[in-house]
Amino acid sequence: MKGVRDERVVLTIYVTVLVAISVIAVFSLPTLLTSLGPIYADYRATLFSNLTLIEEYTYHIGETGKTMLYRYWEAPLYIPPKLLITEKPPPEPLTIEEPHIVVVHVDCPQNSIPYVKDYQGLSLLYTYGPEYSTYLREISIRAYKNEAGCYFPGGVPLGSYTVRFTFQLNPPVHVDGKYAHLNIMLASTHIPYRQVEVVLAGFDIVKLYVHVPEYSVERVGSLTIIRGSSPRDVLLEVEFVVPRDSLEVVPTYTTSVDDVLSKVDQANSSYSLAYGITKGAFYVFAAALLAFPLMLVVRYVFTGTEKRFTVPEYLSYIPNPSRKPWHVNLLFHKDVVKMDENAFYATILDLAKRGVIEIREVGKDDVVVEVKEVGTAEDLDVYERRVLEFLREYGEGRVFSFKKFSEMVKKDAESSVVRARHHFSKLTSLTRTPREAYTYVMQFIEPRKPLPVYVMVALLLVVALTVVLIPRGPEYHIYPMGVTAFSILLLVEAAVSYTIPSYVFGRWKEDYYREKLEWGAFRNLLKDLAKLGKYAPQDLVIWRDWLVYATALGVADKVVEAMEKLNVPVPKEAYVPIVCRPIFTRTLATTRAAVSSGGRAAGRGGFGARGGFGGGGGGAR
Repeated sequence: MKGVRDERVVLTIYVTVLVAISVIAVFSLPTLLTSLGPIYADYRATLFSNLTLIEEYTYHIGETGKTMLYRYWEAPLYIPPKLLITEKPPPEPLTIEEPHIVVVHVDCPQNSIPYVKDYQGLSLLYTYGPEYSTYLREISIRAYKNEAGCYFPGGVPLGSYTVRFTFQLNPPVHVDGKYAHLNIMLASTHIPYRQVEVVLAGFDIVKLYVHVPEYSVERVGSLTIIRGSSPRDVLLEVEFVVPRDSLEVVPTYTTSVDDVLSKVDQANSSYSLAYGITKGAFYVFAAALLAFPLMLVVRYVFTGTEKRFTVPEYLSYIPNPSRKPWHVNLLFHKDVVKMDENAFYATILDLAKRGVIEIREVGKDDVVVEVKEVGTAEDLDVYERRVLEFLREYGEGRVFSFKKFSEMVKKDAESSVVRARHHFSKLTSLTRTPREAYTYVMQFIEPRKPLPVYVMVALLLVVALTVVLIPRGPEYHIYPMGVTAFSILLLVEAAVSYTIPSYVFGRWKEDYYREKLEWGAFRNLLKDLAKLGKYAPQDLVIWRDWLVYATALGVADKVVEAMEKLNVPVPKEAYVPIVCRPIFTRTLATTRAAVSSGGRAAGRGGFGARGGFGGGGGGAR
C-alpha cells in the first residue's frame, strides 16, 4: 500500500502546486493588469455639441520626483497667440489645413505654472507671471509636442491635484446627406484612470459606440453619460453619429461618404467581433488553466491506478539481486525510463565487484580506477561498455583519475569549444538513457505521460497561433495581455507535468509493481539511520552489496553515514559516489558553460476603434 500512497503523494504535490499557480494567476492577473500604482487620475470630460471639450483630471500622486502634470495629444495642438503673455509671442498661425485642437484655457493648482507646447515644438507659458519665464527652457526640454500641463518648480508634493483643460476640437467629420459621424479618441497612452466619466452634452445621438465596450452608458435628457475605469494605456474613445444639422458648429474638415450609418455599423461590427474573440479567448484560457490540474487527477484515476499489494514500509534485504544496478536506477529510482548520474557510479561499483575494473586509490579529492584486461566484454551490456570505454579513453595506461580528468577537461574547455563539446557529449552519454533501455523497460511497464506527445504539439501550436493571431492594442483592454500570459502559463504547466514520473500515469505489467514497492521499501531502510542500525548486517560483503544498490537508489551517503556510526569499516567503493559526485558535477557544468557560450555572438477620425481623432492622455513626469 505504501507505493500506491507514494504515487498519490507525488500527484497530490504536483496538482496542489499547479492549482495554486493557476488560481493565483487567474484571479490576480486581471488585478495586476488593472492596478493603479502610485500615480493615477480620476478623469471627467464633457464634450459639447459645439465641439468644445472640457477635461478635468484629479491626479493622485503617491511618488516623489515628479514636476509636471500634463495632458498630451497625438493630434496637432495649436495656441491662440492673443491668449499668451510671453517674452516673445509666436506669430499668428497660418491657415490650418489639417484637423487640429486649439487650447482655450489651462487651469492649474496653486504654486504651479500652466504651459503649452504646440505641434511645432514651441513652448509657451500660459500665465500672467512674467517671473515664471525663467522656467520656460526646462519646460521646453521636458514637455512633449502637443502637450498642455502644469509645471511645479519645486516638484509635485504627494497628494491630489485637479487640473482643468479647455480645448476646441476641430476633428475630421464624415457626412452624408443626413448624418454626421465623429470619432473622438480621448486617451490611448496614459496613466491609469481610476474613475472615468465622459458626458456628451447636447448631441442628438443616433448611433453610439464606446471603445472599449466595458463602460456603462446612461441617457439623461440631452446628456449621454459614459462611466467606468481605464487601466494604463487602454483606449478611451467615443464614436457616434448625429443628425448633420444638430451640430452647433459647421465642421471645417468634412469628408462626404455614402450611407454613414452602414459604414459605422460595419466598422464596429468587425471590431466587436475581434473584441469578443479576444475576450472569449481570455476566459477560455483562464478556464483551461484552472481545469488543467483537475484533468491530471482524472487521467490518473482512469489510467494510473495499480493493483494493490501489501509490502512493509522497510525491507531489510535486496529485493532482486539479479537486477543490474543501472537497471534499478532506471526502473525504480525517480522516473521510469530516465537515468541519472547515480547509474554511472553504481555501475563502476558493480564492475569493480565483478573484477572488470579495480578501485586502486581513494582520497578526499580523488578516486583512481584501473581497467583490467579481461575477455568478458561480451558479458557487458551496452551501458556497461559505454562506461568502460569512457574510463579507457580518458585514462592513462588504463588508469583513470577523476581529479586529473576534471583538470584536463577544464583546461580544454578554456581553449577549445570543439574539445569542450566532445567532452560534454561523453559526459552526458553516461547519464543519457540508452535506446535499448526503452525496449527493456517495456517488459515491465507501460509508461505514460500526463499528455500524449501529439497533444503537447497541438497545445504548442494553439498557443503559438493564439499569441500570433489574437488582436493587440489599447482597443482590446487587458485581454490580449491576459491571453498571452494564460496561454504561455498553460504551456508551462503542461511542460511541468511532463516531469511527473511516468509510473504515476503508467501501469506496471504482471506483478512488477510489487517489485517497485519492494525497492522503495529497501530504499526507505537505507536512508533511515535508526532503522538501518537495527537491521545492519554483520558481514562486510553484504554491506558492499547494499552500497551498490544504495548508490543506484541515490542514498549511498546514508549507508556510509550508518557504517561510520556503527563502526563498520568503510570500503573503498564508498568513495566513488561520495567523492566522484562533486567532481563529475563540476566538470559537467564546466563543459556545459563552454559549449553554451561558444555559439553566442558577442490625427485620424475614421470608422471603428482606434480610428478616432485625438489620442494621448494624462500623465505625470
